Amino acid sequence: MASGRFNLTEPINDKSPNCVEAYVDWSSTLNYGTTHTVTMSLYARRKDYTGSTNIQYGAPSWTRTYTNGRLVFSGGSFVHICTVQTTVSSDISGVAYFGATFYAGFYSSSYGPRRMSGTISSLQLDKPKMSVSIRNSYSDGISCTVNNSSPTVGSQITFTVTITNGTKYSGYNLSVSGATLAYGTTYNVTGNVTATITGTIRNYTLSISQTAGIAVTVKSGSTIYSNGSSIPYGTNISISASLSNGYDFVSFTVNGSSYALTNTVSISVSGNVTVAASARQSGVVYIRDSSGSFNKYQVYIYTSQYGWALYKPMLYSGGTWNTCS
Repeated sequence: MASGRFNLTEPINDKSPNCVEAYVDWSSTLNYGTTHTVTMSLYARRKDYTGSTNIQYGAPSWTRTYTNGRLVFSGGSFVHICTVQTTVSSDISGVAYFGATFYAGFYSSSYGPRRMSGTISSLQLDKPKMSVSIRNSYSDGISCTVNNSSPTVGSQITFTVTITNGTKYSGYNLSVSGATLAYGTTYNVTGNVTATITGTIRNYTLSISQTAGIAVTVKSGSTIYSNGSSIPYGTNISISASLSNGYDFVSFTVNGSSYALTNTVSISVSGNVTVAASARQSGVVYIRDSSGSFNKYQVYIYTSQYGWALYKPMLYSGGTWNTCS
């Protein structure tokens, strides 16, 4: 609450200096924004007269509350003459500009008219209350609150931003207008404040493991991802595998789940994606030896057209096919 005292001056007082003293006490209550309720009370006293006389007074043409229409000074004591209350608006620095003139005085046969007056043109009121709005379209994963939603200019406010979905967001950016950064997420208010939260979508890694003879395709729309690609959270991808001629299908897994070669797996990315696909050459038999290792052997195939396709079985070792004895 802002308050103060405004002293009236005496324009004519050549016969009895300082025979009248008057002042206005004022106070204001800050409502919201720039709106203030201002109350002004006029007080006056006779300093040189112990009897009684009629008092004339005036006040701004606002809503008034009077004690009565004509008042009397008594024994030089202060007399409350009237109260004026109005609603005013101030600028961003808290200054309200308006015109208000007060009068207090008396008349006697000895001194004639004695009137004091004063005009108030501005008051330094409490600084306006500013609004704070938070623009956050990330309610599914980021929350933001402020410690004061109607601060005054020059005060500090602090935003608290919390990532509630760490799977989706790796971070955020806080952009604030109507305030200047003090430190961290604390700002000095200069006007109406708007805070905008921008979330940083987390990216996840695609790992593809594929053997010869089988190819994995991962795509989202027209975008094709390769091994090691970084894919944003929430991206819808399709995963498929295709087999080359001369190879047999062995396995196709996505994040550890097995699928048939004919499957197209559709997922929304919410973590790292691991795809594994394997195939083996057609017409090759794999035999485990006594050491537990697998060796592969070619197999004779007899047809009426070509007869046996191979002269004799061949063992594949050392990167080449060798004739078996």
